[in-house]
Amino acid sequence: MKITKVIVNNFRNIVHAEYDLKDMNIFAGPNGTGKSNTLLAIYWLLNDYLLDGSSDDASNKPFGRDQKTKTSVELMFEDGWNIKKEYYEKWVKKQATKEVIMEGNETQYYVRGDKVKISEARKLLNERLNLNVKKSTSNFDLSLALSDPNYIGCQVDAKTLRSFIIDLVGDVQNEDVFKKNPLFESVKKIIEKYDNDPSLVIKSLKKKIGVCKEEIESKNGAIETLVEVQDVSPEELQDANDHIFEIDENIALYRNQKINSVNKNVEKLEMQLAEAP
Repeated sequence: MKITKVIVNNFRNIVHAEYDLKDMNIFAGPNGTGKSNTLLAIYWLLNDYLLDGSSDDASNKPFGRDQKTKTSVELMFEDGWNIKKEYYEKWVKKQATKEVIMEGNETQYYVRGDKVKISEARKLLNERLNLNVKKSTSNFDLSLALSDPNYIGCQVDAKTLRSFIIDLVGDVQNEDVFKKNPLFESVKKIIEKYDNDPSLVIKSLKKKIGVCKEEIESKNGAIETLVEVQDVSPEELQDANDHIFEIDENIALYRNQKINSVNKNVEKLEMQLAEAP
């Protein structure tokens, strides 16, 4: 149900103002003419608080006005339904003196002109604004979300917000996500392995990532070692091969002889072969 009119009386610097609202409304004017206070007045009626979260109704009274001045905000809807919030202070003159003291204050709601209790007024207002959708599983305050730009970002925790969204639009099943994108099939098995518990999946993947990092570091170390090995020229390689071939021939020659001195030569040549480049 749309709000079609706002009437503000004696709210901060606004003595009296009436606004006929449409689908889109723009408040424009010089500084100090009541643009922000108009929005604050509407917010005060909807939530009982000020934007900073306080509930000091006395601070909404116009400065310098008569002590008995009443502060009020009224909303009218497109079907003629209306609600009004009124705040005033009780000032009395002490007996035998001229001193006037405040004995208290009162906040009163009127629906269609009739006095109603605050709880009843809140209930009727939420019904009128279609805000009576709060679910038993969520502490999300929809009226605050619609009227306070700081509520979702600063005042409500992520768990409560998620709970409310699920209540409102329904939850998403894993199978629906897998069908949406074939790439998700690669993680389907590991998710099912851990009974769809994201915390266990994340823990497992972090462990695998750690093992991969260790393997990468090990291979990088091996690569660095190979890079440090000095390359040889073709001529040096050929000389080394010729030297090895000569030693092999001598070993074969000496092994065909049975004398001890020759056997010692074989051992000596085998050691040279082992040490050959």
